[in-house]
Amino acid sequence: MDKKKPPLVSIGMPVYNGARYIDATLSSLVKQTVTDLHITICDDGSTDDTMAICRRYASNDRRISLSRNSQRLGGAKNFNQTFLQSAGQYFMWAAQDDLFHPTYIQRCLAKLEQSPRAVMALSEIVLIDETGNKVQSARPIDGINIDTAGMNVVERLREVFRRTGWWAIYGLIRPEILRKTQLYRSEFAGDVLLI
Repeated sequence: MDKKKPPLVSIGMPVYNGARYIDATLSSLVKQTVTDLHITICDDGSTDDTMAICRRYASNDRRISLSRNSQRLGGAKNFNQTFLQSAGQYFMWAAQDDLFHPTYIQRCLAKLEQSPRAVMALSEIVLIDETGNKVQSARPIDGINIDTAGMNVVERLREVFRRTGWWAIYGLIRPEILRKTQLYRSEFAGDVLLI
């Protein structure tokens, strides 16, 4: 019995009532230049057209699997559910309302492969509104080159907390490191605590 080779990259997409934006998000993910990927979508009981849109993508792309939770898990647990179903050499979460540049995964992957001790790679982000127009942030995102190599633990934690926020959870992560954490916790700033 041949086991199917795990994908290079697993993408976990927790969804709930995301019909307004999920089509564009899925389109940006299936058009990644890294094609050896698998997208696991976990629906948390959507009442809009989210499932229909996801089913359409899953029926047209074998790299997408779709499941629906039997009961509402809530955001953090649904994030974790997508990770628990993943098998890739690398992992990333994708929000149902984000757009990813076609080379996003490729560039993050290159950085991780250049730095075997790095845990995660992510890019700068651009905040946009519902029509795709750039939004000025009240607090500029200071996420340029968060390199903590050579820092002691205290310096590393200070730098990571100073320069990262909620967006960092959408970086490309080494899953063996993620498995050593408590994953996404159901408390205030659970995403930042995970990072």
